[in-house]
Amino acid sequence: MTARSVLKWLLLGFVGICVVALAVKSFRPAGQRAKPAGIAATTSADEIASKDRIVAIYFTGRARCTSCVAIERVSRQAIESGFPADVASGRIAMRLVNIELPENAHHTVDFEMPNRTLVLAEYKSGKAIRFEQLDKVWELTDDEKALESYVTGRLRSFIGKR
Repeated sequence: MTARSVLKWLLLGFVGICVVALAVKSFRPAGQRAKPAGIAATTSADEIASKDRIVAIYFTGRARCTSCVAIERVSRQAIESGFPADVASGRIAMRLVNIELPENAHHTVDFEMPNRTLVLAEYKSGKAIRFEQLDKVWELTDDEKALESYVTGRLRSFIGKR
């Protein structure tokens, strides 16, 4: 057997193992699938609007790329470190919403979203009275410090417009 033949069989074996692993993972019942690290259960609209407060809502889907995960992580870090007293008191919160779920699809219209993004929304008496899309988060995914500064700055500005 030549080295080339051995390499061919090793690669075919590796591909075969990957295909089997993927098939096993995808055929598991939904309740048994592992959740990606750092993702809480999807928040419902009722839970978001349950208090008078400002909510940073990261609208996402089932599949999440590395940029999606980075935006959520850095945004959460910016909000928690930049506004610790407001977060502790519940005046500011961050929530994750899966817009692929039928019950959350209305958010794309409510917040005029052409795609997944981070939105700041102020809630009063159970309704969003104003909001701001932070679409620039996608341009800043390669620079975490700039992304954190952008989120913090936009939230400070949003709070100041009350």
